[in-house]
Amino acid sequence: MRDNNTVHDNSFLIKLLIILCLILITYTVFSSVINHGFIALDDDMYVTGNPHVQRGLSLKGIFWAFTSTGESGMWIPLTWLSLMLDAHLYGLNPGGFHLTNLLLHIINVLLLFIVLARITGCPWKSAFVAALFAIHPLRVESVAWVTERKDVLSALFFLLSLWIYADYVENPNMKRYVLVFLFFVFGIMAKPSLIVFPFVLLLLDYWPFARFQEKKSHWMNGFRSQEPSVPEPKRSHFIYLIIEKVPFLLFAPISGIVTLLGHQNVGALSSLKHLPISIRISCAFVFYVKYIGKMFWPRNLAIFYPHPYTFPIEQVMGAMVFLLSVSLLVIWKARKRYLVFGWFWYLVALLPVIGILQAGVQGIADRFTYLPLIGLFVMIAWGVPDILSGWRYRQVVLSVSAILVLATLMISSRLQVGLWQDSKKIFEHTLLVTENNFLIHHNFGHTLAMEGRIDEGISHLRESLRIRPDRAKAHYHLGLLLVDDGRIEEGIACYREALRVNPDFEPAHNNLGAVLARRGKTEDAIFHYTEALRIKPDFASAHINLGMLRAKEGNFKEAIEHYSKVLRLRPHFSKAWFHLGLAYLEIGDRRRAVDAYNALKGINRDLANILFNRIYE
Repeated sequence: MRDNNTVHDNSFLIKLLIILCLILITYTVFSSVINHGFIALDDDMYVTGNPHVQRGLSLKGIFWAFTSTGESGMWIPLTWLSLMLDAHLYGLNPGGFHLTNLLLHIINVLLLFIVLARITGCPWKSAFVAALFAIHPLRVESVAWVTERKDVLSALFFLLSLWIYADYVENPNMKRYVLVFLFFVFGIMAKPSLIVFPFVLLLLDYWPFARFQEKKSHWMNGFRSQEPSVPEPKRSHFIYLIIEKVPFLLFAPISGIVTLLGHQNVGALSSLKHLPISIRISCAFVFYVKYIGKMFWPRNLAIFYPHPYTFPIEQVMGAMVFLLSVSLLVIWKARKRYLVFGWFWYLVALLPVIGILQAGVQGIADRFTYLPLIGLFVMIAWGVPDILSGWRYRQVVLSVSAILVLATLMISSRLQVGLWQDSKKIFEHTLLVTENNFLIHHNFGHTLAMEGRIDEGISHLRESLRIRPDRAKAHYHLGLLLVDDGRIEEGIACYREALRVNPDFEPAHNNLGAVLARRGKTEDAIFHYTEALRIKPDFASAHINLGMLRAKEGNFKEAIEHYSKVLRLRPHFSKAWFHLGLAYLEIGDRRRAVDAYNALKGINRDLANILFNRIYE
């Protein structure tokens, strides 16, 4: 008994030591993100320009999170809630958001180790997989970019599901089954790409659980009647495992459909006309291979890789041959079950984001590998020791090699993390390592303009439009910079070009209306404001602008209606309160003007003082 206790104690101490080392190396690589800022690519959509998130947790915000696909086009209520919680705790301090991402990633690393060690009984191999997952340079994007909260949060629920599933396999019952399903649903609610989870469970059933080989099924013990007179269904055990996954298989398509509809609503889903299915499939083969290449040689990583739209036929054929050859090889070596498990984990987990259903304008993305590469890491961690099984100094070679690999990855990842310090740094790096990157030229130009470097900003936006002249948003932002620079006619031309490309681009209507109003072209301005509100009825800026124009005409009643609509949507919009107070003064309603002042003084003291002086002058 003492010997057994000693072995158990040693095993516990080893696992504890591994856990402490995993925490240390992960924190060492990523700790600097706490001092980083927001990135001017999608962080505005998720945090800095999202009023629902900025207000923190509230009943209204929770309702929005669960009922809207937002500008992201995805139904991700738990991701929205986690960002709202950060805003509630930290305001708009980016360090707090980054800290949450880092903590979630550390928890994921530990969960991956604990789950793998438990289900395989191989703590050291599991530790190596967890370490690769923790510090590989391809992980940097998911951890260092606030927008990718959905990666680390969905992975948390995914790994918790696997943990409970291990319990369920050992002792099946309804309670554990429901918990597995709930965590799966939570993961989907953080990021829809987890729709492949049921197939991952089947891979786990194959290895390491080996449930396919059990002669007698016990999976239904928690569901079927305990009466001995009820016979067990006469079906193959594989069919039982499929039936067991039916609730997961039914829920996954629902989430996928909601996501597809959301992407269509925001125009993020590429049409088959724009990107034919044949091109998508051919690109997918190449992308699968490119991700493997990036895993082994993580150089020239970027925040955005433009979609190539086509590859040379020999490259596509080469990728197809490679993928087919590896697939046949792992099937041929099926007695090495970890090879089948790892390879098909990679293929299946990457499938939702490989580009068959193209969402967005990116080709590949480092963040897409957050969970899929676990499969390849397992193949390496179990496969290399097998290859070296006959070597005399096998253990020494494996230990030294693992240390060198992890040390190299730590240095590389630490350098990569430094590139995410701010928008300017990651954009500059991305432009150095990619070609024809229209999106980063666009966003970098906007970032430079925000710093007052208007000419440089204009130059980058013009370069973006040289590469992709069909982007309404780029024409619009170039128009903004040109108008700010006093080049009004050029700016108007850009706004009109944006509307030619996309007649329903409401910001261009609104800003063109504002420029025309300043030039005294009232009717044209009213037309564009009205169009903006037709397209987006809750467009606060257009309501304010149209209200001011109506007030200038003496139509204060309609102006008040527009200001009031804004305040119903955004009760803390200081500009709306200010102009509402002025409008009430103009119609002689001093009491309501004072009410507007009282509301405004708790929001914007400067505007409140101006309104106060107008009221009591």
